Amino acid sequence: MKTHPPTKTRHGMRRTLGRLMAAAPIAVLGAALGASLGAGFTPAHADTQRSQGFYQDAIRQYEAGNAGAAVIQLRNALQQDGGNLEARLLLGEMYLRTGDPVSAEKELRRVFDGRRDDAVELLLAQSLMLQRRFGDVFEVLSPQGATPEATRAKLVLTGQAYIGTGQIDDAETMFRTALDGAPDAVDAKLGLARVEALRNDLDSASTLVEEVLRTDPDSLEGLLLSSEIDLVRQRTDNALAALNRAGSIAPDDPRVLLPRARVRLQTGLVDEAEKDVARVLQRSPRDVTARYLKASIQMIRGDANGARETFLPIEGALADYTPALLLNALIKFNTGQYAQAEAALNRFSAAMPDHTGARRMLAATHLRTENPLSAVEVLKPLVAAHPEDLTARQMLAGAYLRLGEFDQATAIYRDLATVRDRQTALRARSTLGLLQAAGDQSQDLPPEKRQQAALVLDYIRNGEFRRAHEAVAAMRQGEPDNPLLASLDAAVYMAEGDLGAARSKLEDARRMDPEMAELIGNLNAVDVRMGNLEAVEKRLRDDAAANPRDEQPALRLAQFLARGQRPDEAIAVLEGAAAAQQDSISVRRALAELYARRDDKAKLQAVAAQLRQIGAGRPEGLAAAAAVYRAADEPGKAADALRDYVRARPDDTEAQVALAQNLMAAGRQTEAKPVLEGIKAKDPASPVATLGLIDLALAADDAEGALELADGLAQADPVAAAQLRSNVLIRTNRPADALTSLEQAMQRTPDRRLAMALFEVRRNQGQVDRSIAGLEDWVRDNPDDTSVRTVLADTYLTLQNLKQAETHYDVLVRNRPNDPMLLNNAAWLKHELDRPEALELARQAYAAAPNSPEIADTLGWILVQAGETGEGLNLLRRAAAIAPDNRDIQYHLAYALNASGAKDEATAILEKLTQGDQAFQARDDAAELLASIRR
Repeated sequence: MKTHPPTKTRHGMRRTLGRLMAAAPIAVLGAALGASLGAGFTPAHADTQRSQGFYQDAIRQYEAGNAGAAVIQLRNALQQDGGNLEARLLLGEMYLRTGDPVSAEKELRRVFDGRRDDAVELLLAQSLMLQRRFGDVFEVLSPQGATPEATRAKLVLTGQAYIGTGQIDDAETMFRTALDGAPDAVDAKLGLARVEALRNDLDSASTLVEEVLRTDPDSLEGLLLSSEIDLVRQRTDNALAALNRAGSIAPDDPRVLLPRARVRLQTGLVDEAEKDVARVLQRSPRDVTARYLKASIQMIRGDANGARETFLPIEGALADYTPALLLNALIKFNTGQYAQAEAALNRFSAAMPDHTGARRMLAATHLRTENPLSAVEVLKPLVAAHPEDLTARQMLAGAYLRLGEFDQATAIYRDLATVRDRQTALRARSTLGLLQAAGDQSQDLPPEKRQQAALVLDYIRNGEFRRAHEAVAAMRQGEPDNPLLASLDAAVYMAEGDLGAARSKLEDARRMDPEMAELIGNLNAVDVRMGNLEAVEKRLRDDAAANPRDEQPALRLAQFLARGQRPDEAIAVLEGAAAAQQDSISVRRALAELYARRDDKAKLQAVAAQLRQIGAGRPEGLAAAAAVYRAADEPGKAADALRDYVRARPDDTEAQVALAQNLMAAGRQTEAKPVLEGIKAKDPASPVATLGLIDLALAADDAEGALELADGLAQADPVAAAQLRSNVLIRTNRPADALTSLEQAMQRTPDRRLAMALFEVRRNQGQVDRSIAGLEDWVRDNPDDTSVRTVLADTYLTLQNLKQAETHYDVLVRNRPNDPMLLNNAAWLKHELDRPEALELARQAYAAAPNSPEIADTLGWILVQAGETGEGLNLLRRAAAIAPDNRDIQYHLAYALNASGAKDEATAILEKLTQGDQAFQARDDAAELLASIRR
């Protein structure tokens, strides 16, 4: 039986670098090509007229937007003349547009080798970026293009590759240089925004993203980055709005659905989050992140058993994912597996020792297992380190109650009774009243019953409902009309999830004491969960009407309305509150956020003006005014407000930085310079101030001044100074001097950052051998530096020097034996070299991540090639089921089926794969295999 010959591909190379990498937009690359095509870009060396005819028709199809037809005609052209480089160039672009970067690289490499120009460089770099082979991008991009547009595209791609390799300073240099020539370039602005976000300069990042979205409101990358920034700032409503807009553009994109599900969970929109997760799972039933979120949703709904079933299959895959340990602990805790919960919490705490929530849960586990002494041992240092942690303080007081140490508990509750958090203070006062009365031997209630009531509150807090019910029932036998006991009774039912009973008990308690604030808050919580939104709204409106001078009721009502997609009413509530509360900053900030969502710049400016008036007496109003002016695209006015704020708060360095940034954005560089100099005078090593001053110097063509600024950091941080100096030299078109400067700095201060910078500069100047030799020297002297060794190994792969790459992968695997993606890459490499250990490495990768379809595919493919068709086929079936849209995996399955004799099933898969025009790496192999089966 004749089988299809094996195809050695890079299907197994799944890299994980560069999570924040922004893919270079094809539109920029298409623009670079479009000029050539539109100007009569015709084959210069076509061997046959027929090939040229196919190519010309492909151009017509391309320009008409018929990508599938263009691909077919380009293949026809290449069948007639394999040396038609123009046809290969356009075919490479078509593959990119259809999401097949591997096939694109195959075509573009041949063009690159035969005739290197801007168009092929840009497209080839794009194919490498989409494969996350960031280090390879530098190899194919020359520094300058034939046109300003091509040069800018190269700068942007280089910057994105620098982000992928973690070289943020170099990325910034590229993006800023691109913006110097095209200040409104969307791709460069987004790249720079990612740089600023990675540096945690969220104001600058946000400003850049807002500029992009004003120009292109449907920029998917812009919307996703905007949501990330808002989430870091805890502006969940803004993040959700951005993700909703992104969802209207790409409704089935997991990059939209999964983060939106997370945000919706954070904002209490559990049903909507569940819909997003379900859409992902419908297409990818074993998607680990989606199952993780589904388990989280099930836990929120109180379905711990369902969460356990959902989470169990992915528990192994997430064994090293720290947040999953916490979810696992929650599941175990809520299913009564306290020993397992404690083990998961101990692992989580080892990775996150300062996570207060995990330590609190560990204490709760001790309380559930009737070990209050251990709970005290966990909680005492936690409270000492985090006195602001009110929950931990309440838990510690409860643990003392269980130990019978009522004096210790009383002291803690006395402190809690004075905190600003209203709910905590009310609860503490209630418990404190019980304990103090018990200590005073009050005849109102026997001391032991008061102590028991205090314990009930702690049982509720710790989820021990059976104990709480028993205690309350015993206490109410003597006092059925006591509102506190009725409230306790309702609280147990509410925490337990019996909302109907809880509401009935709360209504009873409210009749006993209508003014008890805790009861109203609990009623709102119960009604929201029961869907009684009208009742909640009425209470919120009544509260706001009864307290027109209190900003909190208005803010709560507006938030309720905004979350219910009723922005007009939310704005009306806040506008009324602003009129009644002339000095409320919080109300005006909330109002500005709603105006910003509508892009109502006139009203934003009006709110900013009000905040500035408030700032005359309260400086924080000036800072708020500046933020609103920025949202209104008025950096000059923002700068003026910040200047006044800085006069009142001269030690606020962040405000001074923001002032300088707004002045520069407003074109007032001469005013920005003394501000930055003032920051630098206080902190000579300030990188933000130094970078800002360098930008000003270069904008004024003062290259020597920029170099002096860079050198000024040498004492505080010689490595950063050397990097900055190199960046300035590159930005001023002196790459040879940049290289010399880095080499001298490396001799003075050996550092991995300088080693990587030298590697990039040497390679960009065509000194490939020297660039590699430099990295070899570094890893020889620093054998444990896995990040540099990985770059070196990947560089050898790019050069097809597999044996040298193997040498470094062997070291990497020894250093990181549990990294599944590294093991997978090493297995592929060994398989390419026909090494017997390839199979064992693939098995190790699969054992570490059995739910990864790519890893299962690698192992299955190697097994089939080794003649273990049965086992390999099972794995390929599994991989194909997890990733049904991965056509290369489907091809591997068809190949294995044919090898096992299941020709009909293989044929059905291959016919489906070869129908239509969708490109994928193994398409030609699939067509050839199908033809061989039919013969």
